[in-house]
Amino acid sequence: MTTLKLFVMYALMGFTSALFDRSLQICNRGGGGGGGGGGGDVEPTLICDCNDPVGQGYCRNENNQPYNSCLKEDTTNTITLETCKQFTEGIPQARGLGFYIDYSFDSKICEIYFDSSVTLNSQICPAGFNTRSVVNAGSGPVTTVSANQNVKCCRCELSP
Repeated sequence: MTTLKLFVMYALMGFTSALFDRSLQICNRGGGGGGGGGGGDVEPTLICDCNDPVGQGYCRNENNQPYNSCLKEDTTNTITLETCKQFTEGIPQARGLGFYIDYSFDSKICEIYFDSSVTLNSQICPAGFNTRSVVNAGSGPVTTVSANQNVKCCRCELSP
């Protein structure tokens, strides 16, 4: 009888530890848990959807406000939409990106948009990018665009 009790107790312990695995517990999300062995904590990654862009124009929030940005103007034609997306996806604070061709200066421009609460500097902007601040800068997700047919606006969001 004692052996049966031990068996049931250990079986229940194994069942509950599998059912309530530490890496799946809500209170452990993003914390690292201090437990050493990798435990399943996954850093969210930024995904920019340029296959289904918000539209043609500069990215705006729901109040039609523009964003502060990091901006790179390229006259050597090395920046493409894909490289702009790669730059942007490396910065978790980014809200979106704008890619456009300035025909008057024969240059391609990559613009990475940020909430007004983000302080833009060389720690945030990729090498070779300049900061651009706007009056009445917006925050929150990209939901709309201004009217400019030369600009492609892509929304970026953190994936779980």
